[in-house]
Amino acid sequence: MLTDKAIEKLSVDAKRQHTVKQKSDDDEKRGFGRLIVRAQPSGNVRFWYRYRQLNKWVFLELGAYDRKGEAGLSLAGARLKLQELIAKRASSNDGDLKTHLQEEKKTHRLAVERHRKAIADEAEQAKESTFRKLLQTYVEHLEKLEKQSAKDVRNLFRKNVFDAWPELSAKKAADVTVPELTEVLRKMINNGVGRNTAKLRSYIRAAYPM
Repeated sequence: MLTDKAIEKLSVDAKRQHTVKQKSDDDEKRGFGRLIVRAQPSGNVRFWYRYRQLNKWVFLELGAYDRKGEAGLSLAGARLKLQELIAKRASSNDGDLKTHLQEEKKTHRLAVERHRKAIADEAEQAKESTFRKLLQTYVEHLEKLEKQSAKDVRNLFRKNVFDAWPELSAKKAADVTVPELTEVLRKMINNGVGRNTAKLRSYIRAAYPM
């Protein structure tokens, strides 16, 4: 059974003997595959999931080893990841885990692309609408991403743009000029809230090319 001490000794042996060293974790049920750790002479130590498919060994890399689990996977983390992969393999139709993971990754990528396109389309529509709508769309985008800054951004827009500049807020977003935005920031500085000026400028800039 693998232990941190055994893994570290494996790494030392690999460096000293200038050869790849490998050790498996015995804490697995037969037929589900095993957790493997490989140590390179360079000092690189990585976890692998080894299982048999169609009478051939398949090795799936899990990640680099790090005892504390900060710069890589801890032993406990690797075992947890292994169990997740075993479950996914069991749920796949033919046990082809690599293909299953590739399809899963592709599905996730397409979902992200659709989300980004929807956000971009929404932003384009907002540009054709008012300045207020553009900024509100940006806040909604942050909220969808569950960003902690969303509330702060909403309050900055409300107090320093919507309430302070109602006519500008109602103007078509694409027609808002740099001098007009400069006046918004200058007013904030004159009102003694200059420390939020850089934040507001950054948020407005982000709202346009979003």
